[in-house]
Amino acid sequence: MRFSLAEVEQLGARFAALDRRLKLPAAQRAPGFQGPPSEYEPNAMPAGFGMEEFISAW
Repeated sequence: MRFSLAEVEQLGARFAALDRRLKLPAAQRAPGFQGPPSEYEPNAMPAGFGMEEFISAW
């Protein structure tokens, strides 16, 4: 099953706030991870942004 274009756009909009908060100012390597540096924080959720805040951002 694939998502329709409208569904993809809706998912993108719902995850936009989380995506912005997880991005780091510059790409960096994370201890224990192989591969290139990432521009995302892989180990922790943003402070003050839990499930309630994630859902309310929709």
